[in-house]
Amino acid sequence: MQAADLGQQTAANSLSKVRRQALSSESTKQRRVELQSALQTYRNTLWNDFPDISRPSEPQSLGKILLGQNRAEDAIPILLKECFALSEEAHAELATLYEAGWDQYLKPFDKTILTCFESTAADGFTTAKKILTRIYAKGLGLETNIPKAKALLKGLPKQDTQSFFDELGLN
Repeated sequence: MQAADLGQQTAANSLSKVRRQALSSESTKQRRVELQSALQTYRNTLWNDFPDISRPSEPQSLGKILLGQNRAEDAIPILLKECFALSEEAHAELATLYEAGWDQYLKPFDKTILTCFESTAADGFTTAKKILTRIYAKGLGLETNIPKAKALLKGLPKQDTQSFFDELGLN
């Protein structure tokens, strides 16, 4: 993760491979559980850099807590790290920040956040696929692209995609 953060392409590719295997139905259940657990362990280690914040008893996004404390300089990078480590909670927070921005700290439609969603969606993370579908269908920060929006949800259960399409008006 640290090497990927520093722009090391080999590390970014390896991280992508880990995410794909953690999400793939072709991996054994045990392998998926192991990899998802490793990503959770990484998210847990992020707390070590913030000893001033007490950990909640239930797993919670550190980035979300930092947002609540108005610590933008810490919150956004942590949310991105959590997002790359497949945190649904971090994806949700970043989706809100992508659309609305955050005061003077972050303008709406930030390309770094969009890139994070694109990476995790490409690796098969359903949460990211749904966020990107909304972005492309509504033209949030880029031109509306309905075919691309629909293509993102291919392969997901019809029942899930149909209600989502209805919500977005894509029928």
